[in-house]
Amino acid sequence: MSSNHYSAFDYGSYILGLHDRTEKELYEKLLKKGYTPEESASAIAKLIDYGYLDDERFARHYAEQKLHSYGKRKVEYDLLQKGISQEITDSVLEDLVDEELMVEEIKTAMRKKLKGNLPQDRAELKKLFDSFARKSYEYGLLKKAYNLYTEEIENSEFQ
Repeated sequence: MSSNHYSAFDYGSYILGLHDRTEKELYEKLLKKGYTPEESASAIAKLIDYGYLDDERFARHYAEQKLHSYGKRKVEYDLLQKGISQEITDSVLEDLVDEELMVEEIKTAMRKKLKGNLPQDRAELKKLFDSFARKSYEYGLLKKAYNLYTEEIENSEFQ
């Protein structure tokens, strides 16, 4: 038994009350606080049984928030780094990723970034694509969004 005043379960409940965590993150926090691996594992099992700790719920919520700003690959990488299993990550992203919606979001961000204009030269176009690539958007989605954006601009010029 650790010398901490609160049980690992109580401390884990407190941590989850502040901010949702993955099993891996909470386990590491409990160990860092001084609980033994056995106490930490027992507390995690109890928190899962009570429904306080749920990696799938965490992954879904995290992905819903991040997919508006980042590409699927970055969100997948982040979830895996947080200790979410590949199976849960794949399942959640399969449910949430709508490529047509992502293309529309990218197009809207391009419109905002370019202020309704087209890139003036190849360097400006590369800079635009690089800015989205840094957020891990897939090239195919970027190209599709850019083509739709240019069509939209060209059509508005003829009206």
